[in-house]
Amino acid sequence: MDKKTKNVFFDIEMLRRRLIRPYFIELGLTVGQGQPRILKELREHGIMNQKELADACLMDVTTMSRTLDRMEKDGLLKRENNLLDTIPSKQAVDF
Repeated sequence: MDKKTKNVFFDIEMLRRRLIRPYFIELGLTVGQGQPRILKELREHGIMNQKELADACLMDVTTMSRTLDRMEKDGLLKRENNLLDTIPSKQAVDF
């Protein structure tokens, strides 16, 4: 892909972000923390544990855990203990 085409795609992406950001903020989503992507993955794949969700969103597991804590506190999702794991963990359940 040539430089001019890359620049056009970059400009389109920046415009998309600028236009959609106010709607995410209105919904209480923090775009920089990947919250819209997390909700998208949960909507598409259903219940996921934190590791699966972190992998799908290309995020560090610790960052994912902190982000899910905030999202749960804000009522954007619900987490439950995964009773099937031998090592206690939590799984995210879509809103």
